[in-house]
Amino acid sequence: MKTSEMFPSKYMGKDCLASPIVATIDSTWMEDIKGKNGMQRKPVISFMDQELKPMILNVTNTIMLESLYGNDSDHWRGRQIEIYYDPNVMNGPERTGGIRLRQPAGPAPARQVPAPAPGLMDFSQATAACAAAGISRDELVAALKARGLTCYNAVRDTMMVQQMIADKARLAQPAADEDFGGTPGGDLDADGNPLPF
Repeated sequence: MKTSEMFPSKYMGKDCLASPIVATIDSTWMEDIKGKNGMQRKPVISFMDQELKPMILNVTNTIMLESLYGNDSDHWRGRQIEIYYDPNVMNGPERTGGIRLRQPAGPAPARQVPAPAPGLMDFSQATAACAAAGISRDELVAALKARGLTCYNAVRDTMMVQQMIADKARLAQPAADEDFGGTPGGDLDADGNPLPF
């Protein structure tokens, strides 16, 4: 049994890569990661292929992404990257091997962000819908984290976003008996105008 099977991680590790793979970037966020030096805030990247685990970005891999696709990680979504294991990666004085990123072979791929299936919202659509309902991006991310999630998945999370928006709308509506007169819909004259007190 491999040690990676004894102590599974929710993040991509060198044991996840039998050979180089080309993946399409989905999203990037900052997350508190426990390491040898305690908790540290580090960038994490997820991929559109849901079978791939999210990957903690180190400085070298972040510089590679920046050189290929710019310094705004929001613009990395939909871009392809080749992920491979490099046995020569050093960790201090020790050669441990590690994951590296590079541009896929062949011409640079055009940026193609697949549209979500009908009825589903990708992360940018979910944050826009939440914002329109008065829910901040931070509140959405907190709701995902409260469920133990580390990234947004349109298939899994669209229904949760829709429920958050419905709950917010329900809370914003006054109760029916708070209208004029205390009857449902309030007391109205023949023209539908509210009657004075």
